[in-house]
Amino acid sequence: MGIKALRVDDIETARLGSRGVMSKPNPLKKFRRFIEHSNWDEELLKYEKWVNASCMAVIAISVVFFFPVALSVLR
Repeated sequence: MGIKALRVDDIETARLGSRGVMSKPNPLKKFRRFIEHSNWDEELLKYEKWVNASCMAVIAISVVFFFPVALSVLR
């Protein structure tokens, strides 16, 4: 029998096996990894005009929607 030295791969395999490799990935960790390792902010700047216009449209629609409510409250 003899002494067997553990390799790093053996330890990593045992650790992954104990955690359950087939378990669902954590969506929070996936999102964090996406934020940290991708250039999402540079990609968003390409669409800045469209994002600003859509935000202004949402604001305008909400003003039109709530204007009658505000008038009824003030009366």
